[in-house]
Amino acid sequence: MKTKTFYVYQTVISTIFSIAIGLVVVSCTSDSTIEVITYDIPHVYINTVGGIEIESKEDYVGMIAKIAYGSQDVQIEAAGKIRGRGHSTWDFDKKPYKIKFNDKQTPFGFPANRDWVLLADFNDRSLLRTAYMAELSKAARMDFFIHYQHVQLYLNGEYMGVYLLTDHIEKAKERVNIEDDGYLLKYDGYYYESPLFLVTDEMKRIYTFKYPDADEGKMIEGDDNWQFISSFMNNMESALFLLENDPDNTEYLSYIDPVSFAKWYLVAELMAVVDVNQYYVLPSKSSTLKEYPIWDAEWSLGLWPSEAFGWTPDDLLTESRWSGNDYFYYLFHSPRFRDVVVEEWEKMKVQLPTVRSNIQKVANSIVKAQKENYDLWPDAGKAMCNVTFNTWEEEVEYTNDFFEKRTLWLDDFISQNVSRQH
Repeated sequence: MKTKTFYVYQTVISTIFSIAIGLVVVSCTSDSTIEVITYDIPHVYINTVGGIEIESKEDYVGMIAKIAYGSQDVQIEAAGKIRGRGHSTWDFDKKPYKIKFNDKQTPFGFPANRDWVLLADFNDRSLLRTAYMAELSKAARMDFFIHYQHVQLYLNGEYMGVYLLTDHIEKAKERVNIEDDGYLLKYDGYYYESPLFLVTDEMKRIYTFKYPDADEGKMIEGDDNWQFISSFMNNMESALFLLENDPDNTEYLSYIDPVSFAKWYLVAELMAVVDVNQYYVLPSKSSTLKEYPIWDAEWSLGLWPSEAFGWTPDDLLTESRWSGNDYFYYLFHSPRFRDVVVEEWEKMKVQLPTVRSNIQKVANSIVKAQKENYDLWPDAGKAMCNVTFNTWEEEVEYTNDFFEKRTLWLDDFISQNVSRQH
């Protein structure tokens, strides 16, 4: 399907790439004016083998996937497999998926990989919160930030709505790039679904293992990998505890990379993320711990399931969510860590106009697609969210307005409560 517009479709990659792949067509009309013609956002067509329904988060189903900008502009057509994904999000009518191609693919020019995710963003009626998180991660210069692209998904010939195609969180050169002796941990409320998890001695935080993969038997309780990371995490927490009574103690720096934690904090705090997947990366056994990537923006920027959980929109706008919680409770006792937060915020602030510009381009690109999405899913998120509006445009306005106000709040909060110069 083609749509004539006077804005040029943008992704997080540049317009130059778009032109190179033939997305943008420029033609001269009879009066010699230049007309810009763009396709609708890309379409992803997935047909499972035998039309089998996808009913499981564990069992893959064979598939053929095609990514196209129009019926005559196919970019990728490849075999692979697909399954469900997510935890609570899998229970919604509009379901998220994990796809694995047989061979590495480069959708939209993203770094080649076999594994990709299709997020449904059922509760985010703006369809922009994950884009915000990705753009802010880029602005903070995190070690890895997700690539993303809105698409229209068709599954076995049935239109499923607007989805976000994005990276899968895993050890990979162009994703979480760590050594073979490194670790990728997830602070996991769904640990009971994993074959192996680690509970720290003092704080009783529960971690599952994305790498080494316990599902593949590469991490076994009591083996050398287990012993090392168990000892490391417990010693790290013990070092953090010292800060409560001795703020100038620097032992924690033997275990934690403060810049990485500061960047994660700034993105999470700026977005007022209430419920987020937390990943911790130890690049190698000789490294210090990093916190990245930041993932799961569903409950952010003023969105939360219910006031019964203790957070109202005003609370989310004007209160710190993270400086007094998690490992940050201890880190913020350290003047040295607070200095890093201030330094990273000053670097990040100058990038925020670019973030706003990129988000506007993303919003422009889905003006038409969101209408089709909400024709199919008119009540998406309404039963779960503390704030809903009648139109997508109002949802976008609320999200953008919250971000602007939260930015002013965070700048003031850092100046008054974090900086030693206030």
